[in-house]
Amino acid sequence: MKVLRKIRVASPSIPLVLILFLGVVSAGPAGAATRGTRTVIAIPGGSAGIGLDDMGFVPELGKILVPAGRTGALALIDPKSNEVTLIPKVAAVSPSAPRGPRGRHRGGGTTSAVYVDGRFVASDHGGPALVVVGAKSHKVLGKAPLKSGPDYVRSVPSRHEVWVTEPRAEQIEILAYSPAGPTYLTSKDTITVPGGPESLVVDEGRGRAYANLWKDETVVIDLATLKVAQHWKNGCAGSRGLAEDPVHGLLFVGCSEGGVSVLALDSDGRVLAHAAAGTGVDIVAFNAAYRRLFVPGARSATLTVFSVSTNGKLTPEGTYATARGGHCVATDPAGDAFVCDPRTGTIIKISPK
Repeated sequence: MKVLRKIRVASPSIPLVLILFLGVVSAGPAGAATRGTRTVIAIPGGSAGIGLDDMGFVPELGKILVPAGRTGALALIDPKSNEVTLIPKVAAVSPSAPRGPRGRHRGGGTTSAVYVDGRFVASDHGGPALVVVGAKSHKVLGKAPLKSGPDYVRSVPSRHEVWVTEPRAEQIEILAYSPAGPTYLTSKDTITVPGGPESLVVDEGRGRAYANLWKDETVVIDLATLKVAQHWKNGCAGSRGLAEDPVHGLLFVGCSEGGVSVLALDSDGRVLAHAAAGTGVDIVAFNAAYRRLFVPGARSATLTVFSVSTNGKLTPEGTYATARGGHCVATDPAGDAFVCDPRTGTIIKISPK
């Protein structure tokens, strides 16, 4: 394997970022052997392991937003150049916080964030709290305490709200968002989700949100009443990540035992398809332009890529080697996948052929 090394500076105030470009035929556990390009992008300060989790592409910025675990920072990856910009000191981190990939919520840090009106709203496990950060200034503008430890952070623009899943309390906390400040976030309500919630997708077009229970169900939350309106059997033994194709009414559910289900949003969650993938599935990501579904397996250290038809049929495109513990994924407009490696504090970019 030929390895080319490049050193880039993301900004004058940010440490050097090491990026490894690997032109490979991926091969690894579970018989992974699919041709593609694999690029390893290092997060500054993450080499000892930082507990990466939720990630996503921000269209307004053209960047992959990576809450960088126990570094307490937000990382922004340019998917074209692979350069990293770091916003430090977003979330508090205890000096005695455990290092390594495990226990990502212990000792503080941030693992989920959204972009709202020129600002980032990020989780702070040391609070627990939400932190508001200027996307241009990189300054902390405000902070709001939470009722319980946060997991997923999502925006509901039509309601001027930010929703936070709080699994230990089995609830979703709702905070009013005021773009004018100086108090940007105010806690206003909670939604009880017994047996959950895991993951969160907001579908404003249908007036709903979706979350999983930890076992075999996905729940539908009515945005008007703020109540759980339906329970859908999702075909998983353990329900984890969610992704959506709202145009064609498809909801994708990651199954921890090693698979993914496709539910029909407009037919009471009917299971349209189910396919096996690597073991230890958690977060999944859907690329609408390329109609690709990315399903990482944390235990199998693989990324399974499916082609998705408009009626929900899944066709395997290939399986790529990733890293042990790589349970989170995001995708960009070019159809690439960005898989986290919490053990090394890096992001593995895979460009399928």
